[in-house]
Amino acid sequence: AFQRGLRGKGESYPRRPDGEETPSFWTWREAMYGLVQTLGSVEAFKRQTKRCFEEMAAAGITTCGEFHYFHHALPESGEGDENFELDEAVVQAAREANVRLVLLSAFYE
Repeated sequence: AFQRGLRGKGESYPRRPDGEETPSFWTWREAMYGLVQTLGSVEAFKRQTKRCFEEMAAAGITTCGEFHYFHHALPESGEGDENFELDEAVVQAAREANVRLVLLSAFYE
């Protein structure tokens, strides 16, 4: 839902030498992670997400399947426990907007 902030940003892609755009899942993914970085905090991320869920609720949508692409620090990486702050922010934002949520796990290497 936070990807609402990508409107108008995910449609421009790197260009090949011949000038053609080269859209792909990976260029979209880079834009998505860039957006997360610009939000700056979990609270800003949650506000962005909640805004989308509120728009959905106002349009009559009551349930949403949310794909999650976030990587969490794994204990074996030496970075400590897994961090689910962004996941929890999405759940809270949906709850506050009265939208039922199904988290759909996704992992890309």
